[in-house]
Amino acid sequence: MSPSFNITIRHVPPSSCAIHILSHPCPVPSVLSDPIPILSHPIPSCSTLILCHPNPFASPFYPNLSCMIPSPSYVPLLSIHIPFPSCPFPSHRHPGPILISSPSYLIPSCPTLILCFELSHCDEPGVPQFGSKVSDQGHFAGSVITYRCDPGYGLHGSSILRCMTGERRTWDHPLPSCIAECGGSFKAESSGRILSPGYPFPYDNNLRCTWTIEVDSGNTVSLQFLAFDTEASHDILKVWDGHPENEMALREVSGSLLPEGIHSTLNLVTIQFETDFYISKSGFAIDFSNRSPIESWYRAKLISEQDISSCGEYVLSEKWSLGVIHSFHLAGSIATACRDPGTPMNGSRIGEGKEPGDTVTFTCDPGYNLQGESRITCIQVENRFYWQPSPPTCIAPCGGNITGSSGFILSPNFPHPYPHSKDCDWFITVHPDYVISLAFISFSIEPNYDFLYIYDGPHSNSHLIGTFQDSKLPEKVECSSNIMHIAFRSDGSVSYTGFHLEYKAKLREACFDPGSVMNGTRLGADYKLGSTVTFHCDPGYQLLGYSSLTCIMGNTNRPEWNRALPSCQENNSRCALDSVQVCPLVNYVKSL
Repeated sequence: MSPSFNITIRHVPPSSCAIHILSHPCPVPSVLSDPIPILSHPIPSCSTLILCHPNPFASPFYPNLSCMIPSPSYVPLLSIHIPFPSCPFPSHRHPGPILISSPSYLIPSCPTLILCFELSHCDEPGVPQFGSKVSDQGHFAGSVITYRCDPGYGLHGSSILRCMTGERRTWDHPLPSCIAECGGSFKAESSGRILSPGYPFPYDNNLRCTWTIEVDSGNTVSLQFLAFDTEASHDILKVWDGHPENEMALREVSGSLLPEGIHSTLNLVTIQFETDFYISKSGFAIDFSNRSPIESWYRAKLISEQDISSCGEYVLSEKWSLGVIHSFHLAGSIATACRDPGTPMNGSRIGEGKEPGDTVTFTCDPGYNLQGESRITCIQVENRFYWQPSPPTCIAPCGGNITGSSGFILSPNFPHPYPHSKDCDWFITVHPDYVISLAFISFSIEPNYDFLYIYDGPHSNSHLIGTFQDSKLPEKVECSSNIMHIAFRSDGSVSYTGFHLEYKAKLREACFDPGSVMNGTRLGADYKLGSTVTFHCDPGYQLLGYSSLTCIMGNTNRPEWNRALPSCQENNSRCALDSVQVCPLVNYVKSL
């Protein structure tokens, strides 16, 4: 019979000293270190009383206690030394180890009968965020705790922590962490989860993450979106059927709308997530699963049309039907057409066909630019169907050269907040016979830090029409030429929703700016029909031409000045050609 052992000691009055002793067999704790003995696991609980001498000071064994066993049926105990590292009562520490020996059962005691024992153990290591404990053997020397991460998170560190032996209780490894990785590879896994980096916290900027999911040959991959929130048109998730170089895109998504499930036609899926350098959202959570062509709840079989019996049947193609013994769930199908390419955000499409050879054409809403090809075609390669090229997207660009009689200008990412630290320049050019009128549909930018500048001309050295900020909607502005320069500058912090502008080419109702004359000045800044400007020359110069110009409607039915621009010429008329003027010389000395 293996020896058993346990003891707990309570603070009791000397007249009723009681010590509980183990009443059932239990493994003896082993000594794990030397020279300081440390037990390997806790002492079991007690259930039997040993009665001690009522007056320990009168005991012939003092300072030891003489104790009696009430029943002779207990198993003799081996001699074991128990360490006494500390006592909860500092003023009454035990002078040495407790000695329990057979057959004397002598127990040295403190003068106050306060005997205490503390088993050294490792502190609670905790549980990692997004993780859990698989098993916990306790926190004593040699015990082990095993951890795992929640689906979608990768474990960084050791999954097993062991309480080390020796004089000091500590774990052999730090607590592991569970992290949502940027990219990864899954092979021959029946199911799993993919999370955006850092999920559910916002992902980082400037990421390019790639995940590959490969299942058994003949099977396909199913993706189901549990959560989705990315910056629309800027932080984009792309899903490819196979490798990206095959150019078989299944879906391209961004924004906060939860996408529908995606199903591949191959046994390999590639997922790419790219972010830009500014706004971050909470990201996404996607479950993937390995799909066979047909998944049944019960037993199902394929039978030819010739063998159709009276049991339930469902046509899969022209050649085969599914005979089901009980009920069934049809989880897969054979592709016969391209998947719906969808409609881009801030855009529209023409065409609903998805058969091989069908085409779909995309256009963007006014103010947005198409990223990608406007026309895509459904392609069939053996039993695979995909769009060539991939469906496009619509974005609000940061600047550009704009022509045409009318159009819209949007702040980048409109109607969402514009990016930080942006320098965007738009140049609007219309027919020379027209000027440009600009109306503000909506306007909201950070005051004193973000600015919109509008120039009457092709560059920032042109006449500044106005500087705009804040959220007050400005009045309509017009330029006097056929070119307008719009400049937007944002700083590196706060962003507002931005602006939505509409421009129109307006038939010129005024003359062009006549300009200025060298060595002269001009009076008048109104160039409308009937207006007059007057020129004057600086002292020492005379005017050649007419001093006043009037804006009239010319023979071409366009506003024009009635006279040519004058000039100022240096005045040399002081000495006429038909006379002689003698000027005295100062400080002139004639040489002799």
